[in-house]
Amino acid sequence: MTVLCGCIQKELAISIPVINENEMKKEIVINTGDLIKFALESNPTTGYHWHVKYDSEILRLTENQFIEGGKTGLAGSSGTQKFVFRAVKTGETIIQFSYIREWEKNTPPAKKIVCQVKIN
Repeated sequence: MTVLCGCIQKELAISIPVINENEMKKEIVINTGDLIKFALESNPTTGYHWHVKYDSEILRLTENQFIEGGKTGLAGSSGTQKFVFRAVKTGETIIQFSYIREWEKNTPPAKKIVCQVKIN
């Protein structure tokens, strides 16, 4: 699984390395007003999608979008689910991503990622 994480300020994009699942266990430190971006491999044709939990007093979700990968329109094609958050308040929080099927209420997520975030 590939996880991308980045920070963007205004129109200027700041390039940072791709963060894999193991690296997400490290704390991510950003400043108030910064944007942070996560891109997670996803295949909604299987019924799965990434569900995210976060503290809305510290972070604001500004984008949640699925981007098709490879050949567009092919049945069964996977892609990337992209999440962009803005840090709106200083503090520490977690972002929890769960790869689930909405209708499977009593089934644990197929995948779960927890990311610790500190906002200065």
